[in-house]
Amino acid sequence: MRASGAAGVFGIALFTAPAFAADVVAPNPPEVVPVKSEGWTFTVTPYFWAASITGNVGAFRAPQVHVDERFSDVWNDLDFGAMVMGEARYDRFSLFGDIIYVKVSTDSATPRGIIAGSVGLTTKSFIGTAGAGYSILQGDKGNFDIVGGVRVWSVNNDLSFSGGILGRA
Repeated sequence: MRASGAAGVFGIALFTAPAFAADVVAPNPPEVVPVKSEGWTFTVTPYFWAASITGNVGAFRAPQVHVDERFSDVWNDLDFGAMVMGEARYDRFSLFGDIIYVKVSTDSATPRGIIAGSVGLTTKSFIGTAGAGYSILQGDKGNFDIVGGVRVWSVNNDLSFSGGILGRA
């Protein structure tokens, strides 16, 4: 069932009084003045990515398998995830970092169950970024920074087999 209509304010006047109106000039909006901070400033921002994966996966000479995991599928298989970035700034100098860690696991029965009855996959991904910067231009609307840094990227996949020939080894 669908309903539509207008919402409003309802009231009852208990007494009446004469009303007077006059033209009122709106005050000027407050002027935005950038804050010049003394010393260090810190920013920490947690965030979230909605991911999916589509493609073909294969190893060595084994036949490729088509993978099509929507975000809802990935969300159901998510064991843990954390994403956070941060920045520390002092005058023209800055230090920044970004950390992403995701652990996803799933399992599935095999078609015939001869080689293995089921296969489990656990994937752990870590991305860490750290860097430093220097503002070569500073203005009221922002900065132009030159930055440098390092990034570490690690992916660990664990396959487990149960049942069948491989599950008995």
